[in-house]
Amino acid sequence: MRTRISTLLLLLWVTGAWPAFSQTSPNYAWTNFVGWPGVTGSADGLGSAARFSQPWGVAVDSAGNLFVADSGNNTIRKVTPAGAVTTLAGSAGTSGTNDGSGSAARFGGPIGLAVDSAGNLFVEDYNMIRQVTPAGVVTTLAGREAQFEVPWGVAVDSAGNVFVADHLDNTIRKVTSAGVVTTLAGLRSVSGTNDGTGSEARFNAAAGVAVDSAGNVFVVDTGNNTIRKVTSAGVVTTLAGSGGASGTNDGAGSAARFMYPYGVAVDSADDVFVADTINNTIRKVTSAGVVTTIGGEAGLIGAADGISSAAKFWFPGAIAVDSAGNLYVADSRNNRISKGTPTYAPIIVLQPQGQIYRAGMTVAFLVSAIGLDPMSYQWQKNGTNLVEGGTISGSSTSTLTLSTIMLNDAGNYTVVITNSHGGVTSTVATLTVLAAPSIPVPPESQTVLAGSNVLFDVTVEAFPKVSFQWTYNGTNITGATGASLLLTNAQFQQSGSYSVAVTNSIGYAISIPATLTVLAPPQLLSQPANQIGYWGLSAFFQAKVVGTLPFSYQWYFDEFPISWATNSTLDMSDLELGDAGEYSVEVTNLYGSVISDPATLIVNPAGVSLGLYPGLSITGAVGKTFGIQYITNVAATTGWVPITNVTLTHLRQFEKITH
Repeated sequence: MRTRISTLLLLLWVTGAWPAFSQTSPNYAWTNFVGWPGVTGSADGLGSAARFSQPWGVAVDSAGNLFVADSGNNTIRKVTPAGAVTTLAGSAGTSGTNDGSGSAARFGGPIGLAVDSAGNLFVEDYNMIRQVTPAGVVTTLAGREAQFEVPWGVAVDSAGNVFVADHLDNTIRKVTSAGVVTTLAGLRSVSGTNDGTGSEARFNAAAGVAVDSAGNVFVVDTGNNTIRKVTSAGVVTTLAGSGGASGTNDGAGSAARFMYPYGVAVDSADDVFVADTINNTIRKVTSAGVVTTIGGEAGLIGAADGISSAAKFWFPGAIAVDSAGNLYVADSRNNRISKGTPTYAPIIVLQPQGQIYRAGMTVAFLVSAIGLDPMSYQWQKNGTNLVEGGTISGSSTSTLTLSTIMLNDAGNYTVVITNSHGGVTSTVATLTVLAAPSIPVPPESQTVLAGSNVLFDVTVEAFPKVSFQWTYNGTNITGATGASLLLTNAQFQQSGSYSVAVTNSIGYAISIPATLTVLAPPQLLSQPANQIGYWGLSAFFQAKVVGTLPFSYQWYFDEFPISWATNSTLDMSDLELGDAGEYSVEVTNLYGSVISDPATLIVNPAGVSLGLYPGLSITGAVGKTFGIQYITNVAATTGWVPITNVTLTHLRQFEKITH
């Protein structure tokens, strides 16, 4: 790139803090069209594969082809609407002033560029105005005889007249198709801010020029930080900005501020677009002088694509507009061409963000969108429209508020934004609700037949992940740590109370116990025991039984039912020798019966002998009480001890009475 460009831009660079500004009409989506940010070169190619070196001038023909003054490469490049880049004229890396065809021609750092209705290009090239045909044939239109003082921007009207911003001469020059040069406005070598007609007007280092369909010339008056309008009669007025005052402000007329703008273009609606170079922004100026920022953010250098202020530029030097309203910016220091596409349907510049909150809190989802008309909003959860009421507010505004959130509020939230030109749906914002476990559906109590499979399950509401521990009658069941509990071949002994404890990092919950009742036939836990009894004493038999109540009992002696023995135990007293044998019990309920193993009873006839006095003894069973009544009509025998008032009991159990 020529020394004059680098030197001048460095002189204009201002360091320090940049003031903030407000985007009031950001309706352009910016994308990288051709070239690649930060990579210098001269390669032709498609889109980002092409390379540029400090491109400056841009112009678009009626077919939508873009032409670029690739200043650092000393070439003129052509870009098709599909982004295919070729070199139309000049040779990369070789400078000069030669006229010629294609690569035989030479340029010395071309900057300004314009195209007429026939497809001819007009190039500001180091104090000369060059013409390039659609076939790439280069000639010099003006500058060899007429003198320019560092001309910068060029524009061409429908009659083929070329207008030149004679940068350091502080004038706007007109060059006819025959190469005749005149001064339309300004006074050579005299700078100022004055509006006026012809030589009464003043400029200060004017750089870019553009012509509308009525022949008005719009001038970027760089040194004055203003946008000027010059009629075909040379009448100069200030459309926007204030002479000598720099800044970033959007606003109307003199309230707006620029910072050394260089590029300008005008569309069929007479809207003027400005490459505000040192601010690194793209500005729009209506025919009434209202200025808005439509791309970039003042003071921030970058190469990002995006909507409005999300896009970033680095020394945007020139701008062009096509018939569809698309903008093309020579993003000079990024070595690329950025394309701005006008969007009339809503554009979301701030998407709603996913959030994580505990249950019971209030959550707000925000969206920010831009559009040309009033916009309407409709929030959705998992694709279903939300309505006002309860804990939901703002379902049809840019802010959705959910108060006292619960687990069922978790989900994917989007918003549909519409205007008269169309609609757009936001990206998904996921709400994650953190909650201690709750058990809205506890395990159910069950009654089953023995041998059945039993499944306990539970419905849990919780986030994050939970763990389970099942209990039986209050005691943890080893290994029972799943969301359900399966008991296979359930038996009566498994009847009881079942519950589950559910835990996560937020808290825990214990279910209401579920009762399991297993309907089972009697089962013997213990058999009647064999016994040895004694004549005249007692014996006791029992069997321990489990199963579903009620039970009925029937005891048997040597396999014959004992009519009176229908209790859970068999209690026999005053044993006789004939009671010896086998005893068993049959236990019955509604679900079946069981017979015990036989238990053997042995009755021992042996007793003890009691010597009452010499010559009289009684033999009887252990544990019995014996008595004898003295017979009064028998004479006392020597050695006897008389016993009176004693009743002899259980006489039948005595084996013998001897005297």
